[in-house]
Amino acid sequence: MKSRPAPVVVATASDGVDGSMVAAALESAGIPVEVRPVGAVWPYSGAQGGFGPVQILVPASAADDAWAIVAELRRHA
Repeated sequence: MKSRPAPVVVATASDGVDGSMVAAALESAGIPVEVRPVGAVWPYSGAQGGFGPVQILVPASAADDAWAIVAELRRHA
């Protein structure tokens, strides 16, 4: 059985709202995204408007494109 490569963290956002905005930009470019809370302190930390930082993960094959999009977002923030 062929295993899928582990997803790559391309950004860490300060909370679920910022994470959702980054995820939306990546998804609009056709990149699949997973948003994970950093730590498991609060069950809704990764939810939109949640508390605490979140990581934005993408498939390894899309990491370079995702980093470019994240860099562009940060330039305009």
